[in-house]
Amino acid sequence: MKTYTVKDCAKELITKEKLIILVHSNPDGDCVGSGLALAQILLSLGKTVKVVCPHALPERLVFIAKDIPEETLSFGIPVEDDYTPDFILSTDVASPELLGRIRELYEGKINLCIDHHMINTMNTDYIWRDATCAACGEMILELCDELSAIANKPLLTASIADKLYAAISSDSGSFKYGNTTAKTLLCASRLKSVGADTEVISRLLFDTKSLAQYKLTGLCIPKTEFLCDGKLAFCLLLDEELALCGATKEDCDGITQIFREVKGVELSIFAKQHIDSVTGENCVKMSLRSNLDTNCAKICETFGGGGHIKAAGCTIRGKTNAEARALIIEAATKALTEE
Repeated sequence: MKTYTVKDCAKELITKEKLIILVHSNPDGDCVGSGLALAQILLSLGKTVKVVCPHALPERLVFIAKDIPEETLSFGIPVEDDYTPDFILSTDVASPELLGRIRELYEGKINLCIDHHMINTMNTDYIWRDATCAACGEMILELCDELSAIANKPLLTASIADKLYAAISSDSGSFKYGNTTAKTLLCASRLKSVGADTEVISRLLFDTKSLAQYKLTGLCIPKTEFLCDGKLAFCLLLDEELALCGATKEDCDGITQIFREVKGVELSIFAKQHIDSVTGENCVKMSLRSNLDTNCAKICETFGGGGHIKAAGCTIRGKTNAEARALIIEAATKALTEE
């Protein structure tokens, strides 16, 4: 695998005509915003593009897809058999596992990986990785500038700025997380100056919750365990409990953040149980968030997951709920005591 710079990526993409952009399963604001912004940039250059994700676009993120042609979106639906790309790339995908059920279709066929995660295990022809970026959206903004220079025309529009602002603000926690740098804020400032509707985007991403989310929060709070002298918060939600609230897995977004707000908590783990519809295995999806220096990515890497130092995830498969709980708590306790 060869390391690429942003200039290399731009020179490569400008020569391609028919592309697929892969984004990760359980899509979040960064992967959706980055992937769709890049798609819109390439479309404006006359390219044909499909953005492919194993899961449907979450309702709360539908606004990011504004101005994207319906035929470009392949979220939760297969790409047409007669669509043969001359280039496949991924954005914000740190590991093959994050491709979910489309992994078998694309693994070994991906030409370029664009990613900002500290740890990346993708097997691609080329990789452009910049772990200093708070979000992949920062990288796509840089790529947009390089493509503009080659095409000799401005490519950044208000619509693209909306998508990139959503991407960057999402992964930086509305610029509250420690991964926010001076460059992150400069990117946000520039996107605002181009016309990004920062007020609406912030409200939709951070200040809008469904009734089911409120019910879910009320269910989870009394179930939460506080371990390691209050440094570790752990909550396990069962599939049937989700149904009791009339909630979907999408409504689980943000639950992990609630527990890390408790004074003294250094690491928060939200565990969501479900049965794999294909294999029938019991699965427990873990979402980790840290307040101080506990490395969430390192903990999750043990179980085939990954992410960032202060935000990461993994799925423990084929174990009972009790076994999965014991495994993640053991790993988390070790990480907390080693600090």
